[in-house]
Amino acid sequence: MRLSGLDKTTRFRIFLVLAVAAVAAAKFHEYRHDLIVLYHQRFTEPRTIREYFETHSIRKLQLGAGGHSVDGWLNTDIEPKANEVYLDATSDYPFPSGSFHYVFAEHLIEHLPWEGGLKMLKECHRVLAPGGKIRIVTPNLEKAFQLINDSTGVEVRKVIEANRRLFGWPDTPVMPAYVFNKIMREWGHQFIYDPATLRKTFELGIQDSFTGRGHVVNEQLGRPGF
Repeated sequence: MRLSGLDKTTRFRIFLVLAVAAVAAAKFHEYRHDLIVLYHQRFTEPRTIREYFETHSIRKLQLGAGGHSVDGWLNTDIEPKANEVYLDATSDYPFPSGSFHYVFAEHLIEHLPWEGGLKMLKECHRVLAPGGKIRIVTPNLEKAFQLINDSTGVEVRKVIEANRRLFGWPDTPVMPAYVFNKIMREWGHQFIYDPATLRKTFELGIQDSFTGRGHVVNEQLGRPGF
């Protein structure tokens, strides 16, 4: 656009319009995720959740699916992919109490601060039906400490070599400490549990959201399977 033939007032107005448009575009990009979430929450998720409840007598909830959707489950994630619905695992879940028979979360709770994990477990307990099962898959802090406390042990060496092959990590002269720090700090980890801590946290969640139901709790710090 040639502006040389325009008077100062017109050029200023054009500049002002372009500036406002640039700011609006920047703000849209800034809030794009929030707008997408709002759209899903208001228009797509309620219908998907309603259809799932209407078509499944045994209901199963997966938290933090991360693109790994499972048939027959209501698959959720904070950044939902195809066949998933939006759900912040640390929020109040939009489900009635006692509405799910199974709840599953794999490699999710360690990405939350402890307070967020407690909220997640409270809501998991609330939405579980009587006799329902919850399975949490997460790194084991006790196993991580074995890297330091028994750095020359055969099992520790197996763990180190398995992680090196899996993640392509270098062979450093301080491998036990190297792998320990990777487990604690990589992938956005915020709080790593040992079995006792996970159990105690869940018990706190039960106390705060107790409904009189006798739930079966199935803790698992390895591969899952209902």
